[in-house]
Amino acid sequence: MANTRGIYARTTRGLKKKMTKNKPKVAQVIQYRPFIYNRNRYIFNNLTRRSGAVVFSSCRGGEFSYESNAIENGFFTEKIINALSDLSGTDKNRDYMISIAELQTRIESRVAEQTSDKQHPTIDRNNLHQQILLPGLHE
Repeated sequence: MANTRGIYARTTRGLKKKMTKNKPKVAQVIQYRPFIYNRNRYIFNNLTRRSGAVVFSSCRGGEFSYESNAIENGFFTEKIINALSDLSGTDKNRDYMISIAELQTRIESRVAEQTSDKQHPTIDRNNLHQQILLPGLHE
C-alpha cells in the first residue's frame, strides 16, 4: 500500500530514489558527508562559544508536559509564574533577584509532586560560570 503512494523505506544509504512511472529509479549518488555521524558536533560548538544560553525544558526527553483545566495552564508554566511572582518561596538570599539555581530548585520538585512524578523539568546550560538573574515581581 505504501508503494502505491510513493512511500519507500530507506534501504540504501547515500542513494536518492526518483519515481518513474511508479517504479523507483536511482537518480544520483549523494556525496559522503562524514560530519553527519559526529553526534557531538553541535555540543562542542556551543560549549566553545559560551553564549550563556539557558534552556529550561518543561520535561525530560521521554516524558510529556501535562496541563490542567483547573489552572488553565500547564503545570510547568504555572510554577514558573508562581516562582517569579511569589518571591518568598523562591528568593532564598532576599536580593529581589531570582537566580537560575533558585528557580530550578523551586520548580523541579513542585512540578514532579503535582504531576505524581510523571513530569520532571530540566535545565541545560552551556556556560556554568555565567550568573543569570531574573527580576522578581514584587509589590
